[in-house]
Parts: sequence; C-alpha cells; structure tokens
Amino acid sequence: MMKKVIFALLAILLLGAFTAPKRKSGIKCLKQSGKFVVDGKTTEWKSDSLQYDNKTGFAYAFSNNNQSLFVQLKMLNAEVQRKALMTGLTLWIDPNGKGKHILGIEYPQGRMHEHTRKAGQRNYGQHRPEAGHRISPEQLRMFNERYWSEPVMLKGFEKAGIKDAFAGDDGIRVILQMDTLGHVVYEAKIPLKMLFANPANYLTKDKTFSILFETGYIQIDMSRMQGNGGMGGRGGHMGGGQRPNPSRMAFMQSMAESSRLKIKSVHLFQEK
Repeated sequence: MMKKVIFALLAILLLGAFTAPKRKSGIKCLKQSGKFVVDGKTTEWKSDSLQYDNKTGFAYAFSNNNQSLFVQLKMLNAEVQRKALMTGLTLWIDPNGKGKHILGIEYPQGRMHEHTRKAGQRNYGQHRPEAGHRISPEQLRMFNERYWSEPVMLKGFEKAGIKDAFAGDDGIRVILQMDTLGHVVYEAKIPLKMLFANPANYLTKDKTFSILFETGYIQIDMSRMQGNGGMGGRGGHMGGGQRPNPSRMAFMQSMAESSRLKIKSVHLFQEK
C-alpha cells in the first residue's frame, strides 16, 4: 500500500514538472516610480537591487518607467575599471534580444581618444587613483570635473533614424563619476522611444531586449613585446623602448582584450 502511495506522489510531481509553465529567464527591470537624477551618485540605489558579475566586477541594475530606461553600473574590479577609463566603455542595446551591437553609447571614450581633449586639458589618466582605495578630495574633484563634461559618442542611432538624441529633458543622459573609495559609478537615462520602434510591445507584451557592457582594448605588437616593448591602441601608441618587466607584461596582456558583460534577455517592468 505504501509503495502505491509513493508511486502516486512521484507521478503527480513528474506531471507537474512537465505541465508547469516555464519561468522566463533574464533580468527584470525594477519599477522607477520616483525621479531618477543622472548624477553618478548611489543615493538612489538599494543595495539589494544590484546584480554582481564576478568576471568583470560590474555591479548593475536596470529600472524603467513608461518613458525611459535607467541604467546603473558600479565598477568594483580595479583592472577592468582601468581598462574602461583607458580604452572606453560602450553600452550596447539590441532591441531584438539577440545580444548584437545595434545601438551603442560610448562613454567614456577613453584616453586613446586624444583628439577629443581640449587644448591644455590635463590628462587625468596619468594620475588615476586605484579602485578600492580612498582618494583625496582634490583627486576626486579633478576626476569628476573631467568626466562631467566628457563627450559621448552614439553608434547606430542615426541609422535608426534617431537625431538630436541629447536635446531637451527627453534626451539621452549619461554620466560617470567616482566615489570616495575610487570606484567608478555610471548612470544613464535613455528614452524608450529611442530604443524601440514600439515601446508598448516591451511595456505590455513582455518583449525582451539585450544589454551589453563592453570595454575597448589595446592592440599589442607581440614582436615589440619580445623586443623593445610597447603597445598600441585606438588613437595612439604606448611604449617605453625597453622589454617590459613581468608585472608590465601582465598588465599589457590584461589590456589586450575587451571585458564584456552580456545580459541577453532583459524585461521591462510592467504594471499588472
């Protein structure tokens, strides 16, 4: 009798496993009910709202209202943070949810884009504080003043018919600032109408899209590494004329490839 009861329970459990609706994977945006100020501060964040990626050291969260998508990112890996500042960071969004490079916001553009720097502007990268270490008020002020006015490059928006993307209060807003521990905080506000041809499909029909954070990288000439040393990157060349020491070699190798975090399926928050 007992065996029959056990078999019956197992049958019910197995049937439930096959018939229960599958939970959709991916990241669910939080509800953004209050005003979101794009200022690079974490005062609006809840610690339990952040997702953490161990490989890149990115702590991130997404929220939305009926008009805009809000992106929050904190860089907790010193090496990846340094790479982002040196070579740039691009936020890619694929409205089709396939994880491709469709609409991109490159900010910061990195030290390699020397042509975008105003004449006489100090190259802050030479005096860059390390992530996770307290920095002086002067260092913090210098860094945040520079990145408050750092130019932003859009990719794919004009092709999608989006013009004047930064105009008015309804335009794209993005900022990068540093906290007192030397961690870079990134925030962005992007109007849904600039991302999706029909935002209602994402707000009411649970259509998914993809988000990708991607740093740049430095192209390394291996023959020079074995000989005189040196490395080149987007828009510039770095080299010391001598064979690099092991720590220098490790640094160069870490900079030789992009750091990426891909969230292939993102769901907007939807009112029930």
